[in-house]
Amino acid sequence: MAELRPHVIDLNQGRLSSGGSFATSDADVVDIFRTHLPAWLATADSPAVVFWAHGGLVGESSGLGIAVDQLRWWKANGVYPIFFVWESGLMDALGALLGRQEEARAATRDLFDWTTDPLVEATARTLGGPKVWTAMKTSAENASREDGGATRAATLLKELCDGQPALRLHAVGHSAGAIFHRFFLTRTRSLGVPAFRTLSLLAPAITVDGFAQGLMPLVGDHVESVRMYTMHREYERADVCQAGGVDFYHKSLLYLIHHALEPEPGTPILGLEDSVTTDPATREFFRDDRAPDEAKIVWSVGPDSASTSHGGFDNDAATMDSLVRHIRGVSEPTAPYPGARRLSADDRPEERPSPRRSGPGRQALCIGINDYPAPNALSGCVADAEEWAEVLRGLGFGVTMLLDRDATRDNMLKEIQKIVSSTEAGDVGVVQYSGHGTQVADTDGDEMRDHLDEALVPVDFGTGAFIIDDDLRSIFATIPTGANLTCFMDCCFSETNTRLLRVEQPRLGTTGATARFLPRSAELDQQHRRFREDPRNSGLGGGSAISPLTHVSFSACRDFQVALESNGHGHFTAAAAGLLRDPEALSWTNVEFFQRILGTIEPGQTPTLEPSGDSRRVLAAYATAADLGLPQQLRRSANGRARSRGASTTPA
Repeated sequence: MAELRPHVIDLNQGRLSSGGSFATSDADVVDIFRTHLPAWLATADSPAVVFWAHGGLVGESSGLGIAVDQLRWWKANGVYPIFFVWESGLMDALGALLGRQEEARAATRDLFDWTTDPLVEATARTLGGPKVWTAMKTSAENASREDGGATRAATLLKELCDGQPALRLHAVGHSAGAIFHRFFLTRTRSLGVPAFRTLSLLAPAITVDGFAQGLMPLVGDHVESVRMYTMHREYERADVCQAGGVDFYHKSLLYLIHHALEPEPGTPILGLEDSVTTDPATREFFRDDRAPDEAKIVWSVGPDSASTSHGGFDNDAATMDSLVRHIRGVSEPTAPYPGARRLSADDRPEERPSPRRSGPGRQALCIGINDYPAPNALSGCVADAEEWAEVLRGLGFGVTMLLDRDATRDNMLKEIQKIVSSTEAGDVGVVQYSGHGTQVADTDGDEMRDHLDEALVPVDFGTGAFIIDDDLRSIFATIPTGANLTCFMDCCFSETNTRLLRVEQPRLGTTGATARFLPRSAELDQQHRRFREDPRNSGLGGGSAISPLTHVSFSACRDFQVALESNGHGHFTAAAAGLLRDPEALSWTNVEFFQRILGTIEPGQTPTLEPSGDSRRVLAAYATAADLGLPQQLRRSANGRARSRGASTTPA
């Protein structure tokens, strides 16, 4: 305790703590900045101070434990650490809130991952999880109010810096520590404290909006350099949240915050790869060609970070050594961190090992093409894909996107195959497409009725590179039994572009909206034939027999109609994706969802569902809570909600 006293500022609800295991008085804070820190600075060649905020996600004892683990190591590397410790314990609070520790012991991970986790999210939200999380964020903000403990520290820091102009300031925030530093750095700026050389965020739990509004404006003014250390999405999904030694949520805490703890479900969280890569402002801020000393993302697992858990960054040798190198501007730390495993300098993020597959998953591919060669350009397809991606991420899907020039035939087929080949029984996959649809001459004789194949139109279609129904049938035939693949096709003739049927010639829309229809022509047919005759391009389609339907397909229109777009979106997407935002949506069957689409879509086209009477639940793994042996408390909760909506509780 005596060794910690010069380095710890203990807070309770934002104010200096007078109780708990470690109390901090105003006199203690004064001693840090007027006695202990000046004495250390007098012996330092290049004085540096780091302000560490562990974030309040762990209890006070764990926060003090972090300080104990790091204290001597920081000083051995020429950095004076000051730790803000919160008296809290969000994980334990959530575990108690869910009330299921003992029942969880018997469950295995693969049963949890995509079945109980949504129930945990729903239960956490219903029982007040957002209030607990909001209280945590309020504590972070309170610390930098006029009477807050962080404000007192900032005031004394300003006084110290006035007499120590060579002092270099740095900040590190782990998880909700990013929220803490949003307010602390804003306060130091308002008090005239010199600019911080670096801000490092480890698995930040701050929202994308909170970062954009609170921290991004400080960069270039009060913060010289920002680095974010966070995991690639597959590691986030392989992580586990524990309380009392029991696994209660089988993804990282950031996903629980994203889905259940923020007031608005699906709120983008900065530390999630999906949020960073889809938000335009954040993506631009961390763009790859920006100077590393301005803004950079350090992905784990990689040479500079090897953590595979949300809580592991502050004890990961690769991460901690990278922090010291960045803060001190050295090639190697004086004292390497004695923590968890480290990677060699030869390891690269793109060569990171895939985590062990431990349970069912949800993966989606969203395709949107506006930028067709003139005169075939569209305007709403990219917005459609982005809308679907946002909705699906909110439902727990990992999303891959192909937009405009990236949506070539080869790329589209590769990513569709990847979705299908990676699925196992119990998995849920989605393929969404917004772009032109067309018809091309049948080249293998399996379209006996009209001798035409329905086709998706990649951006490079000018070479004859269409994706015909035969191609998709060939891929979808490999979907394993028990897996759920659902297609959302917002293009012309989409009723049958994943199957082998034809009815009659198309009728064009008359509403004044733009049709997603690429007219068939003799030239396109000729290019298509040449393309298919090339042995390098003809391997996917084939077979004249109509194979059984192995997936669920929602399409924008009948196979003799065109799909329409107006007001920046396809009519089908505006209806279907909008409906999936309903919290009740995943309790509907496919038929119920389809009926709602019919009742919502603007006139001019008629969506379809295949199989037409599919009574399985929308985007659900094909098993029920009872089948998977969920804890009795959550099983009652899930079935009770289903009964209250009049939904079936039989196997989906």
